[in-house]
Amino acid sequence: EDAWQTRFLAPKDTPDGRHEVRLLLRDDQGRVFRETKSFLIASKPPTVRAKMDKLRYRRGERIDLKVSASSTTRTLVARFYGAPPAELRWNPAVGYNTGAVTVPLDLPAGNYTLQLTAEDFAHNIGVEEVTIAVAP
Repeated sequence: EDAWQTRFLAPKDTPDGRHEVRLLLRDDQGRVFRETKSFLIASKPPTVRAKMDKLRYRRGERIDLKVSASSTTRTLVARFYGAPPAELRWNPAVGYNTGAVTVPLDLPAGNYTLQLTAEDFAHNIGVEEVTIAVAP
């Protein structure tokens, strides 16, 4: 079996959501098959909201994250200057996507941006930025 793909333009007035399309397929022997497939229209980026217990941290301190995101979100990543990106995962016990980043030990005191990026299945990107104060 060979895999195949097709692309098509949906009419501009097609609302967001799941839709069905009927395919008529003809194989190399001339047989015709009918199949119904679904596709998803997602024109709006996911929403991202952080629930922060505090906004001031010290060097080396862990920033525990609780983040809500739209149900269509496929990936959710936190980025903080000087720290590796952290992927957040759904945690049913707390009802949020959770993860953590650690404030680098050598980071000078000041204000920094914690960026939360959500990507949905249609590759729309939603971002929330939170200002974090780093104390000496």
